[in-house]
Amino acid sequence: MKKQQSKKVFAFSLLTISFIAILMFNTGCQKAAPLTSKPMTTTIIYTDINPDTAVSGNGTYRLDLNNDGIYDFTLNTITDVVNCGTRCRTSNRYIANVTIARGSNNGIVYKLADYLVSPLGSQSIIDSSSQWSYITDRALVIYVQQTGNCGTCSSYGVWGGNGDRYMGLKLVMDQNTYYGWVRLIDNLVFRKLIVQDYAYNSIPNQPILAGQTK
Repeated sequence: MKKQQSKKVFAFSLLTISFIAILMFNTGCQKAAPLTSKPMTTTIIYTDINPDTAVSGNGTYRLDLNNDGIYDFTLNTITDVVNCGTRCRTSNRYIANVTIARGSNNGIVYKLADYLVSPLGSQSIIDSSSQWSYITDRALVIYVQQTGNCGTCSSYGVWGGNGDRYMGLKLVMDQNTYYGWVRLIDNLVFRKLIVQDYAYNSIPNQPILAGQTK
């Protein structure tokens, strides 16, 4: 009698162990349910000026890089005639000055000299390692025409010529630093500086590429 009970108990235990093993195997073979992920949102805040804004004569354009209602930079175009010496008596100048918002710590990328702003090419990196200037009234030399005893001679600055030009910008707000750009198109035929679009990286201290929109 005891032997029969022992056999029954052993058989039941073996059956239970087999059932558990099969259950574990089937559970392990099931595919894990896919994780649902939220779509990533871009960190680049891009603004397309529509229609494009043309600045000419002694015009002004005020740039609000992060669209918070506070002007961060100002572009002033200047068309004038100055005396340039005895040989070439007059000079017709067409330039633009960039003004940083007073009282701010904003900056502008410059590459030529301390008072001249050089355009950036598409995909240029704008970050903390860029050559920054914090002095206001930077000049974008676009076009100079001299007329006098020497005849008429024209020279084009680095912003001269039709085509896209990018200016690197730094915005400091609430002790955070943001990097951005503005695209300027120079139309020498009509003596206009056209502000087309701009963008900035909404994550502090993170770089942005000139022309990057997303």
